[in-house]
Amino acid sequence: MSCCSFTDVLYTKYGEEISEEIGGPGFEIFLVGSYPGRASPSGRLILPKILTLNDCNIDSAGSTHVIEDLCKDVEELDLAQNEFTDTSEIEKIISHMPKLWFLNLSHNDLSEAKPLEMEADLCITSLVLNHTYAPWHVVNSFLRCLPKLEELYLSLNDYASVGFDPDKDYPSVKQFHISGNPIDSWDHLKHIATCFPNLEKLIMADSSLESVPDSFHWSDHFRKLHSINLNNGQFREWEDIDRLNNFPQLDSFRLQGLPVLEEFTEKERRQHLIARLSCAKRLNGSPIPEKEREDAERAFIRFYLDRNDKPKRYYELVAKHGKLNPLVNVSLAPKKKVKVNIVYQEHRETIEIHVEKTVKDLKFEIGQLLSMSPSKLRLFYIDKEMSHAFGPEELKFNSKKLYSIQVQDGDEFLVDQK
Repeated sequence: MSCCSFTDVLYTKYGEEISEEIGGPGFEIFLVGSYPGRASPSGRLILPKILTLNDCNIDSAGSTHVIEDLCKDVEELDLAQNEFTDTSEIEKIISHMPKLWFLNLSHNDLSEAKPLEMEADLCITSLVLNHTYAPWHVVNSFLRCLPKLEELYLSLNDYASVGFDPDKDYPSVKQFHISGNPIDSWDHLKHIATCFPNLEKLIMADSSLESVPDSFHWSDHFRKLHSINLNNGQFREWEDIDRLNNFPQLDSFRLQGLPVLEEFTEKERRQHLIARLSCAKRLNGSPIPEKEREDAERAFIRFYLDRNDKPKRYYELVAKHGKLNPLVNVSLAPKKKVKVNIVYQEHRETIEIHVEKTVKDLKFEIGQLLSMSPSKLRLFYIDKEMSHAFGPEELKFNSKKLYSIQVQDGDEFLVDQK
């Protein structure tokens, strides 16, 4: 499909009488035939306040007179997945939208674009430049032109470093998204903090950060940050999690998919994080009630009770709750393997299975054990404690994890041929 202009798409999508040739000062646009847009009683086209024109092969602005006449009331503009490469064409569009506050340019290739040259008088408060590969001089030019900007999205741009203008700061920016970039040094976060002194929310998931330095001058950076997203980072040490307590105002965390959490179950991960993050009020999108915090802190004490590698936080919590007695058979370490009985006709055998595996995996193991095709067998689970009440349960869903049925030592799996 060949590329087209912004006004071409307006003509195609919203009216029949818009064209490049009719633009001129003082002209008006009227509709004659059917059209999907609204019109005034006189028949004049009125565009919606939200324009969604993504994936329309747009590469240029078209008639600025048409844009000025039709788009004066547009507030939100989505131009994602188009063919823009020249920021001057983008300038021609947004400079004629005085009420525009949201602009999405994601998935346009701006890797060779030049900086914007327009005046800093636009009202845009939310700018999305995800997966544009916009160089930092282009990003900085957007920032200079948008004095009211509050939200900036720069995810998936393959940035290994942060290149904000060191001599500029933008106190209006409150929320910054820079996920999916291979940033691996905490020093780059200093540039973010300097550029956005009033930042309240930082979303930096899927980065290459491996640690949080102990020497970071917390009192000088991120003084107003209260929410951070570090999902799928590379943190492998609990000390890095502990240091997040040093942010002056931080109380909301998203910390999923970290290597340091891998050995624990979902419940145990949450308990450990709550216990270590004394400042946390929300974790992974959920509030932390006082009762949950107390339970997590007590479980944390018991987890380290008989261990030699007690962290500093253990002693802080002992001072708060006292030294607790261990609970019988309570451990935060997950049990990943259990011994179960496989029963097929007269054959009965005990095997050890991994509860993280799926029903499909178990069928494969049993098939090898009994010299049967996994696709030819039916599998029934017998809970040793509840079988008298519910009987065998057929496992029909191959993708189901074995831990989800709470399989325990001594349970049985009954095998039948289809």
